[in-house]
Amino acid sequence: IDQATMSTHFIFIVGMEKCGTTALANWLVNQQLAQYLVPDVKEPHLFSRPDIRPSLPAAAALPWLDASTSYAHNPHAIAQLPAHNSKIVLCLRNPLQRAWSAYRMKKLLAQQGEGAAQLARDFYSITDPKLVEGMDAQSAYQLQKQAFLQFFPRKSAPHVAQYFDAEIARLRQGSFAERVQYETAFHFSRGGYPFLPVLAMSFYYQALRQLLDKYLPEDIIVMSLHTLQDADNRAHFLHRLLDDQARQKASAAIPLTFSTEHYEFDEAKPDFAAAEWQSLRQTFAYDLTQTAALLQAQNIDTRLLDWQELGRDLPL
Repeated sequence: IDQATMSTHFIFIVGMEKCGTTALANWLVNQQLAQYLVPDVKEPHLFSRPDIRPSLPAAAALPWLDASTSYAHNPHAIAQLPAHNSKIVLCLRNPLQRAWSAYRMKKLLAQQGEGAAQLARDFYSITDPKLVEGMDAQSAYQLQKQAFLQFFPRKSAPHVAQYFDAEIARLRQGSFAERVQYETAFHFSRGGYPFLPVLAMSFYYQALRQLLDKYLPEDIIVMSLHTLQDADNRAHFLHRLLDDQARQKASAAIPLTFSTEHYEFDEAKPDFAAAEWQSLRQTFAYDLTQTAALLQAQNIDTRLLDWQELGRDLPL
């Protein structure tokens, strides 16, 4: 059977965090183009957890959708994803803007006040509604911590919890510039990132490289979400994701589902064109250049990528 003609049983929107994955996942479900693998849950993170070996359901009338952004940089998760009849979607965004957006949301949640509780209620009402009832600032924080603990063995839980609390405190007390400096030093010294990173998912090459070790180029869709505001691009996306019959459902635009922009925040957005961000600009530019070269070498369709937006403020 020609791989390109095989039907889509599973859709995995594996990343990146703060690149529009929530809006895209909900649009697919609301347009009856896909159904959540776990009912009403956008990010079940099933394939990231060390204690679960998911048993996949049989093919159904609609493809099964899992939009857990924890998969993009997780070799364990990628290894567990089904290799056949699957489409992998990778949403990209200007790496500077993505990092700031991730920082903004994580710091807002770290505040642990009513504002954080409201943000959590708003977010989970879209991604996992059953968690919202009765949520206050303390329960929102504990929910974050418990969800994080599930990515680690039970034996290490006390140490992970302690580390999580320390990283929350660091986020709450510091600035974006201090967070970038800390994560950069951490990465250079340990070869990884601390808990709750704001930089990690602004690097796209490694995730794409790991996915290409398992999947064919035609299995992978890379995109900038806002390109789907164009009806022809939506039709192209659905043709690649599903089949020609899906084109007729491409008329509905994708609404913005969740944003932190209207929540009060006590830190001004950085001017990423300023000299102080030169090193970060150069680092992201190198990764984006390598990503572009890999996409070209593997002949991956890039029609849905907005290169101008991706490269804004970067020395490309």
